[in-house]
Amino acid sequence: MKKALFIIESFKENCKNEQIYIKILQELGYDVHIVGNDLVNNNSNYTKIEFSKKLISFKNLKSYKKLKKLIQENDYEIIQCSNFITGVFARLANKRQNKKIVYSIENFEFYRKQFFVKKIFYYLIEKFLSRFTNTIIVGNKEDYVISKSKFYAKHVKLIKIINEDYLQKMNKNENMEIEKSVKENLGLNDEDYIFLNISDFCKKENHIMQLESMIDVIKIYPQAKLIICGEGNQKEFLENIIVKYGLDKNVIILENTEEIYNLINICDCYLTTTCSKGNINNIVLAMKKRKPILATNIKEYRDVLKNKNLFDVKDIKTLKYKMIKNIEQNNKTEKYYNIEKYKIEKVIEDICKIYINKKRVIKIKI
Repeated sequence: MKKALFIIESFKENCKNEQIYIKILQELGYDVHIVGNDLVNNNSNYTKIEFSKKLISFKNLKSYKKLKKLIQENDYEIIQCSNFITGVFARLANKRQNKKIVYSIENFEFYRKQFFVKKIFYYLIEKFLSRFTNTIIVGNKEDYVISKSKFYAKHVKLIKIINEDYLQKMNKNENMEIEKSVKENLGLNDEDYIFLNISDFCKKENHIMQLESMIDVIKIYPQAKLIICGEGNQKEFLENIIVKYGLDKNVIILENTEEIYNLINICDCYLTTTCSKGNINNIVLAMKKRKPILATNIKEYRDVLKNKNLFDVKDIKTLKYKMIKNIEQNNKTEKYYNIEKYKIEKVIEDICKIYINKKRVIKIKI
């Protein structure tokens, strides 16, 4: 039986993208061997090799030697690594073995906020190691352009994987009675214009920008409501801010709940103010329901939204203007969205072509 090696820093149940890659490899007839720090499900084809988040460390040197030995001892047809750390050591370990290497990366390290010298260092590492890469899989246009124009991999693919569970659950939750009940439970009525944000309660999500905007928006339109749904250590801090500025009648804080799908159904506009690494799943859910979307101008969102939806991370003036315009024009639906290209069937076809050089129609269950 042909064999494939899948290397991930930490393999857990919420790693949906990785599960999809592994399922596709299995459906294509590969015996998939998994390497990582941990594994939630018991898997006989699993080898524990721990990687440190620090690139240069004694632990990673030991892990590199173990990985190199594993590759030498097994006749893998495909080796896939799924983040920066594993991408470095997998490609170095395979340099002389010359197996087919697939490198899937959500965000390049040199795009992160850090010292300029560090950015250059990470960029040069990626450029050098791309010489030993068959295919780089990226999730947004900016990473695609730089990979295609600056790196040496034989192929570069832009693939967005949307959590199919979300879309399926959304279809099951389309019920007017449920939506009415959700509104009543939250003290909302049909006259309210509801903004919704689903994200972790943390600094990166920039919730203060939403709250500052609401202070001015409700002066003009007191029927404006904002629901923030998530979990995290800043929940109490946000609740204190809401009370301090008299927003408690207009802003509702909810902890993560099974009602997420119903919340998207009842909202009039989906709002996100994240500073980096936005959640594309929630954006696509809002697109599926044809909801107007207001989002920060970051690369994940630029790929799927038009310019009119976007505002800069620190441009609170533009955010207020867009929120008020939506209420004034009573914008509750958007017509231009096209989510066909994010369907799992098309993604599977594209991934199959990477592995076996031709498209295959297969069904996988996650």
